[in-house]
Amino acid sequence: MIHHIDAHNGSIRFYNEGLVGASNNAEGIAYILNTHGGFSEEASMSSSMHFASEDGFENDDSAMELLFVGMGLHANDMGSVL
Repeated sequence: MIHHIDAHNGSIRFYNEGLVGASNNAEGIAYILNTHGGFSEEASMSSSMHFASEDGFENDDSAMELLFVGMGLHANDMGSVL
């Protein structure tokens, strides 16, 4: 499961015990979440997610918006499997 995320160079990076993936698009985020079982209950995020314009995103909201779209695709994928 994913334990931590951060924004980096226009992508969102996902960590378990180490870096397990990164993506700059919603489909890639959904794939990473599907592959690693989603987020753990104790998942955290770096402040870079809230200050994303400093890490290659168009504005400060862009990383969170991208994450939410990817999470929505992940939820839809999980619904089609169940």
